[in-house]
Amino acid sequence: MSVRMFGLSSTMKNIKRLSKYDSAKAYKNAMSEAVLVVQANSVKRTPVDTGNLRSSHVPVVTKVSPDGAKGEVRVDANYAVYVHEMTQNRHPVGEAKFLSNAVNATKSKVDDIYVRWLSKLVS
Repeated sequence: MSVRMFGLSSTMKNIKRLSKYDSAKAYKNAMSEAVLVVQANSVKRTPVDTGNLRSSHVPVVTKVSPDGAKGEVRVDANYAVYVHEMTQNRHPVGEAKFLSNAVNATKSKVDDIYVRWLSKLVS
């Protein structure tokens, strides 16, 4: 199970004129930081029984180019989809939709990360 995050399209248009190496590096750094932010938020929201589900979160930058970066937060436990999608289950600690909720909760923080890294290219 994973949720994919993509770069900001308006920002990507503004940095086309910059060097391909610098823009790819900035996208990689931004995505690396962004997936860690989403992972941390998701781990806090993940239901706990044995702790295996929380420890199975893996942040990964899957693709980097001068046009953007793609990243994922994978939850590798074989029962992750069941726990994530079964909204009728009540958890004493954590919540269903823990990864989706983490992505939604961190959107503005991820946007800020991209702005910070990409603004370094033009300053």
